[in-house]
Amino acid sequence: MKKTISILLALVMALSVFSVMALAEETPDITYEVLSEEEKTCKVTGAKAGIVDLVIPAEIDGYKVVYIDNRAFWSNKEIETVQIPDSVERIGQLVFSKTALYKNDANWENDVLYVGKFVIVAKSTLEGEYAIKAGTTVMADGAFRSCKKLTKITIPEGMKAISLLAFRDCETLAEVVFPSTLKSIGSYAFLHCTALKAVTLPESLEKIGSYSFNDSGLTDVTIPASVKEIDKYAFCHCADLTAINVAEANENYSSASGILYNKDKTTVVYVPYKVDYSTFELPETVTTIGKGAFEGATFEEFEIPETVTTIENAAFEGCANLKKVKIPASVTEIADNAFAKCHAHFVIEAPEGSYAYSYALENGYILNGIMGDVTGDGKVTAIDARQILQCAASNTEFSPEQIKLADLNGDGKVTAFDARLALQVAANS
Repeated sequence: MKKTISILLALVMALSVFSVMALAEETPDITYEVLSEEEKTCKVTGAKAGIVDLVIPAEIDGYKVVYIDNRAFWSNKEIETVQIPDSVERIGQLVFSKTALYKNDANWENDVLYVGKFVIVAKSTLEGEYAIKAGTTVMADGAFRSCKKLTKITIPEGMKAISLLAFRDCETLAEVVFPSTLKSIGSYAFLHCTALKAVTLPESLEKIGSYSFNDSGLTDVTIPASVKEIDKYAFCHCADLTAINVAEANENYSSASGILYNKDKTTVVYVPYKVDYSTFELPETVTTIGKGAFEGATFEEFEIPETVTTIENAAFEGCANLKKVKIPASVTEIADNAFAKCHAHFVIEAPEGSYAYSYALENGYILNGIMGDVTGDGKVTAIDARQILQCAASNTEFSPEQIKLADLNGDGKVTAFDARLALQVAANS
């Protein structure tokens, strides 16, 4: 009986050792970082040196593997084959770029590298029309970045996300065929795709990432009813964009005259570059001018309606032509950089004692003034020019506000040249 028990124990121990050895062979020493304790998810950040056949597990120490980090296997040059589990939802940039897998031409299909259901990267030589292989479910970040001769891309059914930077700098990309399964478009996905004039977004789409169509060639776009989130600057710097239209059934956004609003039109989300500003008016429902709403707009003057209470971050950033904005007493909150990079002689007109009045003083903006009008009589005359000249010669001392008004050429100082400019303004008045 004792001999039988000993033999059984020996067999159990042998099987245990064999199981551990098998597990060690099947699951290489992979480093990871926890993404969420609540959801029990993690990202793979690397692996031990010397691995040739890399098998990434679906789970590590009880955490589901959902992401492979940027350059995760940057130093694992020996890797020749890779297995990625279906649990992975995102792959970063340059994950396999220095491995033997990447450098072996036999692993590439028409200038594109795949690993199972994952499209990893395309060579910059990829040109013409291309259809991502059927059955592909995940696109690595920057997968088709800088494919400057790519003209059309077809994304297969089953793919739910277009990755971060996916088609950045694809200058000749003119057509994108989206799948009906698409849920999100990643940040910077179509940045600088200047040949992309039109897109038909699928009814499945829920999120449009920040800067996703920034500086693209879009002329107009329709937001489907399914979209729940549009991140900041999604359509900024689109020089030919005339309108953003929203499906009436959308529960989160709306549009009027080509301008994008939240559903109840209390917030201006974005105003396209080529909106007709001569007929442009905000509806009386608007209380907030949103982040980057007028970013890069070309108008010279703008009057904010008396219904508005809040001007958010970068609302008028980069409006290089904007010389004056009239802000009513109703406004009680303005972000510090709401008017960053506006005209050199940018003026805020606001009622004395209002929040906007204090904001202008605190942030060094010209307040209720006319450039060159150092006397404060509401017009530029030869007297103003003479006083500016005297200030330039250090014969007259100006207040900080007068110095701003006197600096007509915007070089940060008062000179005889400013006096001459003031005289020209006076002559043309």
